[in-house]
Amino acid sequence: MPALRDPATIAATIAAALGVAVPESRVCPAGVPDELARWHCYTAASGHSVVVAVAALLTPGTNPLHALVAAPVNAVTRTGWRWDPAHDLIVADLPYDSDRGVLIDPADIQP
Repeated sequence: MPALRDPATIAATIAAALGVAVPESRVCPAGVPDELARWHCYTAASGHSVVVAVAALLTPGTNPLHALVAAPVNAVTRTGWRWDPAHDLIVADLPYDSDRGVLIDPADIQP
């Protein structure tokens, strides 16, 4: 997997993993921590978001791109995250349900 350090590679990774183009940049009202800013995006469903790998989905042998989601900035900062140098991704400890997917508190969404 290529190093995900430049904006073009990050945008291509987001497009490949989520099946969408990176939306136009918008300013997040609450701000985005500097370490997460490269992965900031905006989606209609979750507002200001960060593209992260869900920790529960990063299992040995799994393509890390299949673990990527756009999660609200507030959810990522509230539940905790870390940089995974092995996958060159941000990994978040978001709650995950195998039937419903990532469980997001509606209060975390910033339109």
